[in-house]
Amino acid sequence: MLFKKNIERWKPMQEVNSREFKALFKNDLFKDSRLEGYQKVWDKIKQASQFYGFEVEDSENQFEEVYKIKEYFDTPELTLRKRGFLIRQNSRVVNGNISYPASLTAKELGRNTYRVLGSRLDFAEGITGKTEVEEKIALNDQGILDGYVEIKRKIYLNEARPSVSLNYFANIFPEFSNIGLDPNTELVTYRMHSHRVYPGTIILSDKRRITFDFECCLYDNEEIPFVVGCSYTLDTPKYHDMKKSHKKAEEFLFIVIEGACKELVYPGAGRWLGSKLSMMLEQNTSEILELETI
Repeated sequence: MLFKKNIERWKPMQEVNSREFKALFKNDLFKDSRLEGYQKVWDKIKQASQFYGFEVEDSENQFEEVYKIKEYFDTPELTLRKRGFLIRQNSRVVNGNISYPASLTAKELGRNTYRVLGSRLDFAEGITGKTEVEEKIALNDQGILDGYVEIKRKIYLNEARPSVSLNYFANIFPEFSNIGLDPNTELVTYRMHSHRVYPGTIILSDKRRITFDFECCLYDNEEIPFVVGCSYTLDTPKYHDMKKSHKKAEEFLFIVIEGACKELVYPGAGRWLGSKLSMMLEQNTSEILELETI
C-alpha cells in the first residue's frame, strides 16, 4: 500500500491535510452528450463498487454541472511547472459571465515531500489566504499507485485580474521573485473550460464518506472534452492513524476504477498521474513534464 511507504519514508506526512485520488477517462464516452456520459460511467462505477463491497449513494441533482474557467499561467517553455510551481485562477461562470470572487492559487509540488513541506512559497505581508497540503495519487504508467505532494496558497479576487506578468503574481506570492526569471516576464495563459458534477458518495466505513466527481475539460470553442477526470478526496486529520481508511481509498482506485472499470480509462493516462493540467500542457506545447524521482 502506498500510504505505508509514505509513513516509512516521510515523517512529516502528518502535515498532509488530504489525499486526492485521480484517474482520467476517455473523452469519446462523452462526445455525444455529457449527461449521457455521466450516467453511463456512474452506473458502471456503481455496479463495480457494489460487486467489490463498496457502498455507494447517489447525490441529489447528481448531474447538475458547475461551470468554471480554469486559467494557468506559465512561460511558453513551462518554466514554472518544470521548477515545481503552478499558478491558477478558477472563475465560476454564471449565465455566461464570470462571477466574482474568483480564486487565485499558487502551488509548489513534487515527489520530494521535504522540499514541498519546506516551501518558501507564502503570501506577501498584509495578504491573508488559505493554505492546504494535499497528496495526489494515481496509477503511473507501470500500473503502480504513485503520487506527489503539493502545498497551495489561495486568495480570492473580487475583480478582473489586471495583469499576467510575473511581477503581478510575485506581489502576492513573493517567492516568484526568486526563481531566476525577469519579473517583467509576461506569462502565457493556458485555459480550459471545466464542467464538474458530483454524482454520489463512496462509503469507505461508517465514518468515512467521500464525495466522487467527474470533470469534463474542454478547450475554447469546443463541444467535446479533450479528457474527463474523476476524483475523490480523503481528508486526513491524522494521517498516521487512518490505516484502514487509507487502505480502502487506495483499493477503490486500484480495484474499482483502474481494475473493473479499466475500459473507461484514457489510454496511456499513467504518464500524467491523473493530472488534466499536465495532459493539457503537453498537448499545447512541445514540452515534456516530469516529476523528480526520489
